[in-house]
Amino acid sequence: MFQIHSCSLIATIIIVVTTQIIVGVNSFSESDKISSLPQQPKVEFQQYAGYVTVDEVQKRSLFYYFVEAEVEPASKPVVLWLNGGPGCSSVGAGAFVEHGPFKPSKNGLIKNDYSWNKEANMLYLESPAGVGFSYSANESFYDFVNDEMTDDIEKKVLRFYGSLMGMAQVTGEGVGIRALRRGNQLTMDQREKMVQPVTLLKDHQLDAWKAALTQVAGLSGWDSKVTRPENMLIEEIVKDISRKLNLNHSFLNDYQGMIGIEKHIEQIQSLLHLESEDFRVVGIWGMGGIGKTTIARAIYHKLATNFSSRSIILNVGQEVERAGVYHVKNKYISELLGEDSTSSGLSLKSTKALLVLDDVCHSNQVKDLIGTCSNFGEGTRIIVTSRDMQVLKNAEASKIYEVKEMSFKDSLQLFSLNAFKQNYPIEPYVDLSKKGTTFEVGATEMAEEVTASDGDGK
Repeated sequence: MFQIHSCSLIATIIIVVTTQIIVGVNSFSESDKISSLPQQPKVEFQQYAGYVTVDEVQKRSLFYYFVEAEVEPASKPVVLWLNGGPGCSSVGAGAFVEHGPFKPSKNGLIKNDYSWNKEANMLYLESPAGVGFSYSANESFYDFVNDEMTDDIEKKVLRFYGSLMGMAQVTGEGVGIRALRRGNQLTMDQREKMVQPVTLLKDHQLDAWKAALTQVAGLSGWDSKVTRPENMLIEEIVKDISRKLNLNHSFLNDYQGMIGIEKHIEQIQSLLHLESEDFRVVGIWGMGGIGKTTIARAIYHKLATNFSSRSIILNVGQEVERAGVYHVKNKYISELLGEDSTSSGLSLKSTKALLVLDDVCHSNQVKDLIGTCSNFGEGTRIIVTSRDMQVLKNAEASKIYEVKEMSFKDSLQLFSLNAFKQNYPIEPYVDLSKKGTTFEVGATEMAEEVTASDGDGK
C-alpha cells in the first residue's frame, strides 16, 4: 500500500483530464522520450521527461515526468500530480517514493505494485520553479508561492493540451486550494464549456481521506519469515481472526435446533435494549440445569457482531474459587481489549462490549468482577446468569429474565428428539411417552434429556 509523505500533504493538487482532448504520447517531444531508466525493469508503457518553458524573459522552465498508463492509455485519464510544500519534488517524492511505476532499491529500480499508472496516465510536475529540476533565472520565484506559480502550471497544461476544456476534476488542500481558486478564475471561459463541472474538494474532505489512509497504513500483519513453519503461521492467523470475531460456528449450528431457544433469545434481546447507548446489566435466573447457560451462550453468539469487543466466562463461581477473582477479571479484560489488563481502566470505557458471566454464585463476585457502570463504555451489555435471585439484584440488573419450566408440548418434543431422534414419539410409545413427559414436566431440561436418553428408543 502506498504512503503519502508529509511534504506532499502540505499542498497537493491533482488534475484529472478527460481523454476527449488528450493526444496521448504524441503531445510530447520525441526528444523527451525515455528509452530506459538506469537499472529499470522491462516495461511496456512509454515514459517521457523534459522541460517546458513558461517564461521566456525570466528563463523559467518547469521539469516534468510523464508515465503512460499500463493498459489502454488512450482510454485512461491523465492525472497531474503536484507535491506540496512548496519545495517537495513531485518526481523525487511523488514518482519515486509514493505512487510512481518504480521504487529505488539497493539493486536498482524495482516495480511498484501500487503504482497509479495501473489506472491512469501520470504527469509529475516540478513546481514552482526552483523545486527539483525546475529553474528560473530570477531566483525570487524560489522564495514564495503566488499567483504566478498557478499561471506557470496553467501554461504547462496549455502547452500540452491547447486548453483546459477537458478538465473534469480538480482537487487540492492547504496552499493548493489557493492555487486552484486562482486557476479556476483564469479558466472561467473554458469551464463554461465543460460537460462536467470542476469539483473543488475542501480540506475537511481530504482530512477524512488522510485519516482513513493513515489508519489502514498502521494495520499490522504477519511476517512469514518470522513465523515458521507455514502451518504455525496459518494457525496463528486463524486464532487471531477467531478471537476478533469471537464466533463459534459449530455452536451456532447446534443451538438452532434446540426446543424453545428462539423464544428465550427474542425475550432476552428485548430486555437488552440494544438500540440504547446506555450501560445495561441483564440477569438470567433459574434453577440448576434448566438451561441458563445454553440460553446465555446462544444470546452471546447471536449478538456478538453488534459489539466491538466481547467475552464469555463460563462457570464463574467455580473459576473464582479455583483461580481467584483477579484471574477471571484479567481473562475477560484480555479478551475484550486484546491486551493485558495493566491499562484496562481507561480502555474499557472506549469499547462497546458484550460480557457474559455465567453461573455466578455470590453477590460479591459480581461486584469484584465488574465494579460499577463507570468502568465500561457506552452501549456495553453485561449478562449475568445465576441460580440466586439476590445475586442478580445486587448486581443492579435492570431486568431479570426467569427461565421457566418447559411446557408439555416442548417437553414432549424434547423427549422424542432424545428418545426417538424425531419431533414426536413413534406409534407404539405415544401414550408411554406422554405419561413420561407429564411426569417430567416440572423437572429440568437436563433431567429430561437424561431420562429420554436412558430409554434410547427401547
